[in-house]
Amino acid sequence: MAIRAASLLSVCLQTSFHAGTAIRQIQASGQLQTFQKGVDDPCTVADLTAQRIIASTLAHYFPTLTVIGEENIPLEPSMALKDLDLHVVSEDLLGSASQELNVEDVTVWVDPLDGTQGFVEGNCTGVTTLIGIAYRGKSLFGLIHQPFAVPPSTYWGGIGMGVRKTVAQGPLLGQVVTPVAAPNFTLVTSAHHCNAADLAFLQSLQPAQITNASGCGYKVLLVINGEAALYVFPRPGQKKWDTCASEAVVKALGGHISDMLGRGFEYHRTVQKDNFAGVRSI
Repeated sequence: MAIRAASLLSVCLQTSFHAGTAIRQIQASGQLQTFQKGVDDPCTVADLTAQRIIASTLAHYFPTLTVIGEENIPLEPSMALKDLDLHVVSEDLLGSASQELNVEDVTVWVDPLDGTQGFVEGNCTGVTTLIGIAYRGKSLFGLIHQPFAVPPSTYWGGIGMGVRKTVAQGPLLGQVVTPVAAPNFTLVTSAHHCNAADLAFLQSLQPAQITNASGCGYKVLLVINGEAALYVFPRPGQKKWDTCASEAVVKALGGHISDMLGRGFEYHRTVQKDNFAGVRSI
C-alpha cells in the first residue's frame, strides 16, 4: 500500500502544534505527575499525552503505518485529531523528495517531549516535540516543534525539499529556513548528562566555548541558527526517536549528523533503539 508523502507531512505538521498546545497546558497547570522510568529518566503526563495525540492521529489517517514512540503506551483513539487538512503540503513543495511511499517501508519515530528533565525543572527552553519519518531505514523527513518558543513554531522538511519554519497563527507552510554559520567554534552538549570524562573529551577538541542545553532537537536548532558550530554527545544515551527528525532537518539544510565514528544511523522498524556510539551534528 502506498501513501502520499505530502499527506503524511500535512498530518504531522498540524499534529505537532496540537501536541505542543497540550504540553503547554499541562505545564501551566503544574500537575506534571512526574515519575522515573530509570535513573535520571523522568516522564510526565505531558510526555504521555503528546504521544497519544500524535500516535493516535497517525493511526487514524494511516492505520497500517509503523509508529515507534519513546513512551511504551497504547493508542487512545478518542485523542486522535480527525478534522485535519491532508493537503496543506502540496506535492510541488516536496521538490525532488519522495512523493509516494510504500507504507511497509515507513517508520515514524516520535519523541513527544524531548528535554523532559529540563521541563520537570521548570526550564522549558530546550523542550521540543520530534517526529521523524524514515523510509527504508533512512531518515527522510523531520519535524521539530518548539512548544515554548514565542510564538510556538515547527521546523519541518527533508531530503530534497529543504526546511521551512511555521509559527503559530501564521501560514501553515511557513517560511524557508536558511542555516546560519556560527561565528566561532562553539560546541553544545547535554545539560544533564555531561560527566567529567565527557567534558575532558570535548575540551580536547579545543572549542572557543562549550555550552550546555537540554534536548537533542533544541541543540540541533542551535547549530542550524548559528548559535553553535557543533553538537556532540560523545557516548551512548541518545535514542532513534531523538535523532530521526533531527537528522532529516540537518541533512536537508546541507549539514551532517552521524555517530561519533562517522557512521550513519538506521531507522527501520526492527533496529536497536539506542544510538550506541553517541551523536555529532554540524
